[in-house]
Amino acid sequence: MAYQCTKTYPNNAELFYIRGLFDTEFKNYYKAILSFKKAIQLNENNVASYQHLLSVYLSKQSSIESFQWLIKRLVEKFQDQPATLLLFVDQFIEYKHIEYSIYFLKYLIDQKCKSPWMILLKLGEIHYANNNIEKAIQAFEASLREKPKSSYTMFCLGKAWLAKGNHKYALSYYQHAKTLGANQQLLNAMNKDFKLILEFQKK
Repeated sequence: MAYQCTKTYPNNAELFYIRGLFDTEFKNYYKAILSFKKAIQLNENNVASYQHLLSVYLSKQSSIESFQWLIKRLVEKFQDQPATLLLFVDQFIEYKHIEYSIYFLKYLIDQKCKSPWMILLKLGEIHYANNNIEKAIQAFEASLREKPKSSYTMFCLGKAWLAKGNHKYALSYYQHAKTLGANQQLLNAMNKDFKLILEFQKK
């Protein structure tokens, strides 16, 4: 049915998008790639088409070289929309391609996309989640240089230094986060860590 509709309406991006969904569901990945590419060609503003196309490549366990063109296209199209670009980072993480997510974030930094602090912050979070504390600290510090008054980045640096065992630096960054107006969720997390640090220092 979807195929017949696209033949009848060959310039309808939504129909090619739907056809791509059907192709994906039945694991016809090659056809799905063609369908989503056509949907993007007809409507380059539909973020969902890019997302599903990336999902197909990741479902196929494709090498990053095979969709390098898509990465470049995403940056060209959404370089002024960092929040949109970070959606694709989350897809890499969802499919457990941590190395791809790091590659993509570094590529965004190299291409000087808008709001680099957001991109660097995400890079730090990924390194932290994967216990690469040194790299996490480097990314958080770089993010803070781009946006010095971010209470959340201060909080992240405090967590990273705490994980590294440096209580002095952790407390310092937590205090800075408080003065910058950290929200209640961050305050609760910091207060919990304050108690852990005090208990450690009593030993």
